[in-house]
Amino acid sequence: TIFTFGAIALLMLVSIGMLGLIYQPAAHHSLLRNWKKKQMESYALFLRNPALTETLATFGNEPGRRVLVVGDSHAKDLFNVLYAYRDSFGGRFVFRHPIYGLDCIRQYGATGDAGDDCDLEKISPVLFKQADVLLVSVRWDESAAKAAGAFINYYRNKGKQVVITGRTVEYPNAPTVLHRLFWANQMQPPADADIRAAFRANRLPEVAPVNDLLRSITMQHDAIYLDKWDYGCEVKKQECFALNETGYPLHYDYGHYTVEGVKFFGQRLVDI
Repeated sequence: TIFTFGAIALLMLVSIGMLGLIYQPAAHHSLLRNWKKKQMESYALFLRNPALTETLATFGNEPGRRVLVVGDSHAKDLFNVLYAYRDSFGGRFVFRHPIYGLDCIRQYGATGDAGDDCDLEKISPVLFKQADVLLVSVRWDESAAKAAGAFINYYRNKGKQVVITGRTVEYPNAPTVLHRLFWANQMQPPADADIRAAFRANRLPEVAPVNDLLRSITMQHDAIYLDKWDYGCEVKKQECFALNETGYPLHYDYGHYTVEGVKFFGQRLVDI
């Protein structure tokens, strides 16, 4: 009896383990368990790559418009996308990125300036002095969007062109959405079109009105607004991208890009 129950228990454990091997929407390991590792990989790609520390500390003598990608972890994603495909821009742009949080954006709306703690000229003096363009990417909310006009004016008065990017396409949790789709399809990969349609249906609804507000305020201040949804989704087809051509997920959480996502969205951006 003991051996019988022991064998049954062992069989159950093996079965669970095999199920984990069968279900691999994250290219042989589940992002539900290892998302933090993928997050660290996205930072190590360029920004925390020791081989690039000196290079990224200054714009150097590279030809092209000098673009400082300003913002939080979503600016990290955008910088990764742009820097990975920098050669595709034919020497027209040079990209660098300082760390800069959403709370700093809000301060401009309250006071009209940033103070010492949030002034880019003080936070990153070398890169700021060399930069021609500030490309802003944060996880905007309504209060930050309302402060965007003051941010634009402040840095325009310092001689910088300001370009605002909207909030990225977001989901409750991209790996979880994939997990549910695979389970609903008996652990078999659903059709790519079905996955893209499901991701569009699962977009967080609060993002669109924030982007609409941000677009309006940006245009009122005669600045350029760029929408990340143009490369994150196929708007006309009503689809949003979830996997690359080999079936690897493009997001490690609600919207940040895996390294594979950086490559996929970078190519999308170049092709648009």
